[in-house]
This record gives sequence, structure tokens and C-alpha cells, in this order.
Amino acid sequence: MTTEEFNELLAKADTGDVEVQTSIGKAYLKGDGVEKNLPLAKDWLTKAAEQSGAEAMILLAIIYSSNNEYTDYTKAFEWLKKSAELGYVSAMRNLGVWGYLNGNGTEKNIPLAIEWLTKAAEHGDAAAMNILVQIYSYVSEYKDYEKAIKWFHELIKKDNDPQSGDYQNTGYDKALCEKVIKAIDEAISSQDVPDLLKACYTQEGKITSLFSKPLFFASTQAKERVEAIRAIENERKEQERIEKERLEKERLEKERVEHERLEKEKQERERFENEQRKREIQEKEQHKIETDYSRGGTPFGNQIGVSGHYIIQNGVKKIGDYVFSDCRKLTSIVIPDSVLEIGAGAFEGCDRLTIVTIPNTVEIIGKDAFAACGLLTSITIPDSVLEIGERAFANCQSLSSASLPGNIRELADGLFGACHRLSSISIPNGVTKIGERTFARCYDLKSISIPDSVIEIDDSAFYADDHLTTIVFPKSVAKIGREAFRGCKELSSISFCEGIVKIGDNAFMDCIHLTSVSLPQGVIEIGYAVFYGCSSLTSISIPASINRIGDKAFGQCNKLREIIVPVGSKNHFLQLEGIKGTQYAKLIIEKDH
Repeated sequence: MTTEEFNELLAKADTGDVEVQTSIGKAYLKGDGVEKNLPLAKDWLTKAAEQSGAEAMILLAIIYSSNNEYTDYTKAFEWLKKSAELGYVSAMRNLGVWGYLNGNGTEKNIPLAIEWLTKAAEHGDAAAMNILVQIYSYVSEYKDYEKAIKWFHELIKKDNDPQSGDYQNTGYDKALCEKVIKAIDEAISSQDVPDLLKACYTQEGKITSLFSKPLFFASTQAKERVEAIRAIENERKEQERIEKERLEKERLEKERVEHERLEKEKQERERFENEQRKREIQEKEQHKIETDYSRGGTPFGNQIGVSGHYIIQNGVKKIGDYVFSDCRKLTSIVIPDSVLEIGAGAFEGCDRLTIVTIPNTVEIIGKDAFAACGLLTSITIPDSVLEIGERAFANCQSLSSASLPGNIRELADGLFGACHRLSSISIPNGVTKIGERTFARCYDLKSISIPDSVIEIDDSAFYADDHLTTIVFPKSVAKIGREAFRGCKELSSISFCEGIVKIGDNAFMDCIHLTSVSLPQGVIEIGYAVFYGCSSLTSISIPASINRIGDKAFGQCNKLREIIVPVGSKNHFLQLEGIKGTQYAKLIIEKDH
């Protein structure tokens, strides 16, 4: 179009003519006879579309579905549907494919996609015919070879001569017909149904229309064989599915048994070591509190009266390992200001101990020091403490609150593990690592504030914390260990900051209320089954920095509808282990983050 022709069109614009308005909109859209101008193109096309201009409607759909300032898939879908309903053939096809088949601007709906593609095909649209052939041939739930053959034949008729629909008028002789029938029989014998299309339509490199005649389906015997093949194929696929499920269940069961075995061995080993240490202490000290508390040779359990109250003498510097362990009469203890260290297992298993005051002189609390004190409800650890050992307060099942010292740098493994009633705790700034299983199975823990100093969250740190709902990771966190938040069933919100590099295997497995995740730029690796079983997860945004996605990363995420990746990175992600060759490859969408 020349500039003069465009100006002539523009002069007619006031008439309200739909075709004129459409032509002006197209000119602005393509830069035909005038400089490209997307806002003016949209305005003129909208005027034409509002007067039932079907072509203008599909052009508006193109604008709203393209990557520009007007991108709006919902509006694109609405205009595309209106155009299709007015009988615009290419709109019918695009509504079927772009809209219902790919789920753009609406929910995916393959039956409606087929319906609109069929309407387009019935109007002679070859592209729609070709897509119907693919759906009926290869989409398992909608396979229908007779319909595939029908549309394949219609597609061929559009490309061949007008008489190609009747093999009797093509000049082919009986020998050629018999050759095609033989090819069909061989395909049937091989039980390869998709090869029937090749056998029937491909002859000497040229597609023929012989299949449109009753060379195959008119034969009752042939029909029965095809149905038998289909039944065998369906049975084979069903058996494959059942076997795959069986193997997966078997694998998971083996993993569970192995995990339980290792856990049992670990517990047994720890129990044996603890008992051995206890025997050594009992043999060497006979229940005395090491060198500084060696007065009297009677086990301390025998020195606790009916009241259950016990006062440690002033001047004692260390409460020795296991000296009060399993003292079931002990209900309260007074620790003097002279004490600098509470030894390993010092009060372990004192299941009636309810009151403990740790003085502001203690610097070290040994491992298992207060483990399994089942009636202990709260504990305040003074700022003088510089080191707390593993499992120091583990299995204190009545403990609901605890105050940690400001000078501690690491939270030891299993520190508060299985403290079922622990509902609140403040982690001081300065802590760099949350150890393995530190807060595992703290069922009442609803929220946790992770300070900016934390660099690593170790394996199973918050495992099975059922009531934990929200996690905010500061930019200091670089690594989240395996199973760190596995089984946090109420966890619905995760906020990441740039700085995190690696998320370990099963880290958020079975977080069934998690709906969306946005990983920041800088993450390099997400491990095996990291979001496995997150059944409410619908959307996840992944940065370009990721170079490894573990197998089954999104397994059993049945509601996942989109995996958003940066523009231009889709091919990179299609090659990663957790996506390549899986159903999730279809969910990848490129968007600017």
C-alpha cells in the first residue's frame, strides 16, 4: 500500500465502514503505507471489532497475545472466540490450538479444542486437518485412527488432483492396490498401528488416497485384527503403567526401610555410646560431679528427698557428665553462680524436672544435658553461654518456649528435636548455621525468624514441623540441606532472597499447602524430589542461573500449571534432568522476571 492509498483510506474513516477501519488498523500494525503505530492499530481495530468485524477481532487477539505493553491473554482469548463464533476460519483454528489446546487465556480443554478444530477443518482449513490427524493419532486419551485417517484423506485431497479421492480414476492398476493391501497386512502383523497410516498413504515416496476406499476397513476380518491390536496395545500400556507404579512403590519402600534401618542403627549406636559413657563415669566417679563436686560417695539420686528439690553446693565449677541422669525424683534444681560448665547428659531423662535456672556464669552446656526432661516447659539460656552441645534439649516434649544466648554461633544438631510443644523461639543474630534436625518434629512451631547471619540450614532442620506456615530466607542463606522442610504440611509461603545457591534433595517434599514458589537469581542447583508431593503447587518461577534440576523435582505436583523461565532460556531448561522428557516440559513458559 502506498502512502496515497493509505491517506485515501483514512479519509473514508468517518463513514464507520468496518472494512475501512480494519484496513487502517492493519496498516498501522504492519507499517504498510504508514509508520508502524501499535496504539493506533489497536484503537482502529477495536472500533472495527466492536462493529462485529471478525478479521479485526483476530488481529486484536494477535496484539493482546504478543509480547508488548498490551499483552493480555484473557482479552486475546475473548476476541479470538468472538471472531470464531462469527465464522472466521483461521480464528476457529487458533481458538482450538492457542486457546483450548495450549491453555492460553483459559483452562486447557482438549474436547473444546477438537470441536473448534473440526469446525475449521469442515470449512476446508488444511492446518486444522493436520492438527486433528496428530491428536487422533498420538494423544493417548483421544486416539481414534479412523478419524485420523478421515482427516488425513481430506488433507491429501486438498493437495492432489481433483480426482485423487477415487482410486478407480487415478489410473493405478490392480497390482498397485494389492501392493498397498500387502503393506497394510504387514503393518497389522507387526502390531504397529501408527505404521498403518504410512503403509496406506506412502507409496513410492508419494502420498496416495487409496485408503479412502474400502481396501482395509471394509474387511471385517481386518477390522477385528485392528481392534485386537488396539486391545493388545492398551493392555500392554496398562501393564507398563502398573509395573512402573509397582517399581516406584518398591523403590520408595526400600528407601523408607533403609532410612529406618540407618536411623535405628544411629540411635542404637548413640544409646550404646551413652551407656558406655555412663558406665565409665559410674565406675570412675560413682555419681560424683567430676573433680569440683566430689564430696560424698552416695549417688545423687539417693540424696534427693521427697520434695524433689536439690541444691548444688556453691563453689562447684562443673556439673559432670550424666551425674543426675535418670534421677526420676528430681523436680527442681538450684545451680550456683560458680558453675561454668554443665556436662553431657547431666540431667538427661529427669522426666519430672520442671524448674531449672541456669546462672549467667555458665559457658558450656554439653550434649544431651537436658534431653528427655519431659515436664520441662520453658528454659532461659543466659548470654554467658558460648557453646551448646547436640540434642541438649531434645525430646523435652512439654517445652513450649526457649531463649537462646546472643553469643552462640551454631545451633547444634538435634538441639530442640522432637520438642513437640515448642511454639516460639528467637534465633539470635550472629548464628551462622542451623544444624541437622535442630527443630525437627517441633509440631507446634508456627513461625521462625531466620536472622541475616545464617549461611546454612542443615539437613532435616525443620523436618515435619506440621504447623509452620511461613518462611522468609534472608539473603545470607546460601544452602538449604536435604529434607530441611520436608513434611511441613501447613507451609504456604516461602520468600527467598538473592544469595541462595543450593537447595538440597527433598528440601520441601510433601509441603502440601505450598501454592507458588519464586526462586531468585543466583540459585545453581535444586536437588532430587525437592518439591515432590507439593500437591497444591500451581506455579514456580526459575532463574536462568540454575544448571541442575534433580530427578522428580516436581513429582506428584498434580496442580502445577506453569514453570516460568526467563525469555530465551526455555531450551536450556528442556535439557535438565528434572524436566527433560517429562510432562513438565510442556509447562515451561518464557517470561521476563
